[in-house]
Order: sequence, then C-alpha cells, then structure tokens
Amino acid sequence: MTYNIQVSETALIDVLETLAWYDEISEKLSRRFEIDLNSKLKFLSKYPENFQVRYLRKMRVAPLAIFPYGIHFYITGNAIVVVGVFHYSLSPKRWKNRK
Repeated sequence: MTYNIQVSETALIDVLETLAWYDEISEKLSRRFEIDLNSKLKFLSKYPENFQVRYLRKMRVAPLAIFPYGIHFYITGNAIVVVGVFHYSLSPKRWKNRK
C-alpha cells in the first residue's frame, strides 16, 4: 500500500527555512538536503510503520539519511501527515505543540 503524504503548512515552512539556510552556505548543499528529504518521503509513502511511535501516542520520527533532521509525522487512514522537519539539536518544545 502506498500512503498519500500531506505536508502541513508549518512543516513546509520548516523545509523552506532549512533550504534557505543551506542555500546561503552552498546551492549544492541545499540541493543535497532536498534530495535527502525527498528520498525519505518516498520511503515513508511505502513504509511509514517502519518508524516507531515516539510521542503523543501517534507521532513518529523518520531520520534523514545524510542530514541531522527528523521528519515528524503521524499516520491517519491512508495518509501520512508531516507536522515538522526539525534539526535534532532543537528543543522538543518546538514540536510538541504541533498537530
């Protein structure tokens, strides 16, 4: 089964801010982040249950392969809802209030 991926507005902002930050350093680095993120999202669309429930009894975190970021998501029906894409050094308080 392939799940539909729904990216929340706040998660999209996370991604755009991260891409802009890496783009200031190097366009190549920004592109590598985008490829890493898209690769993990493609994997998630097929195997979201490979990632254990971590918090709030429904939230899961999928780590990117290269960059120290996690995709925070939950499964509802045949959809994956991405609520955030965070660097692992950020405070958990930032993502606990997202739905």
